[in-house]
Amino acid sequence: VMAGYHSFLCQILENYRESATNDNNPDENENETDQESKHQNKWAMNASLEDAFVIAQTWVSTSMSNPPEHLESLTTIPVTLPSTQIYEGNDAPTTTDIPIQPLLQAFHHIYLDYTNPSSLIYAMLTSIVSSPIDYRRVALQNIVLIGGGSSALRFFGQGLATALSGAGKKACCGDIVQSLSKESEIEEKKEDAVISSIAMHRFQCLKRAVSA
Repeated sequence: VMAGYHSFLCQILENYRESATNDNNPDENENETDQESKHQNKWAMNASLEDAFVIAQTWVSTSMSNPPEHLESLTTIPVTLPSTQIYEGNDAPTTTDIPIQPLLQAFHHIYLDYTNPSSLIYAMLTSIVSSPIDYRRVALQNIVLIGGGSSALRFFGQGLATALSGAGKKACCGDIVQSLSKESEIEEKKEDAVISSIAMHRFQCLKRAVSA
């Protein structure tokens, strides 16, 4: 499964570069705030994995030093980007205000998106579904996260372990009727992945094990 920390950093870069590319499209109706946002996103075109690492760790530090209600209101975080020091030298700003939405989207896609076959939660739940029914509950209750990524993301937002637990319950105990009503909308948004009803509900068989 490509849900390691390196894949997470690559997804962060991809999201920010996509955001920067979209920002390059001209808009006659944009205001000064929009123009400033575009200027701030230019760093992404020269960004490196080191930048992605620094962004992720800055968010971890922010998560550790702020209450959850404050994190929910944040839209940007100040980050000292290594690449700006290389390409702009002494003229580079000390910090750059980085929007956090692409970062959070990368985290969700790599670790928590149970409709993404490359995500960590998908791999975990698929393994449990493949196990004998009598062992599924025990398996769900004895998941241990190890490795550099699990340590680095221990305090990412609400924490990787807590986030995975919530994603697992959502995948196994989600409202089927509600999911079906939203399925067509999700299929339109994800151009590279066709999400069928099977993909949406493949983990519903674990509902009893999760609820027990």
